[in-house]
Amino acid sequence: MTLTLAASLINVDALIAFLIVNIAVIYFTKNKNRSISSIIRYLTIPSLGSIFIIYLLFNLDTNSIVFGIIWGVLGVFYLIYLVKFKGMERILYYQC
Repeated sequence: MTLTLAASLINVDALIAFLIVNIAVIYFTKNKNRSISSIIRYLTIPSLGSIFIIYLLFNLDTNSIVFGIIWGVLGVFYLIYLVKFKGMERILYYQC
């Protein structure tokens, strides 16, 4: 594995994680206070961030996207393995 491929994997998965965070901010604050500042803070800025991240994802190399998705799917399978066979259900229900 070359350094470029490793960096590409990190880029794809990091961008997908940031996209999920932006979408989660929009989703979890949809029924909150509707002042102008909260609309800008919790709707406009995460929406612009999501659009920009999607633009960056579409401009990545095809190999980077394929390997990044494979890496992410392997991570999901590993999470399922930990929860089902290693008894680590608590990692899914972690509360701050």
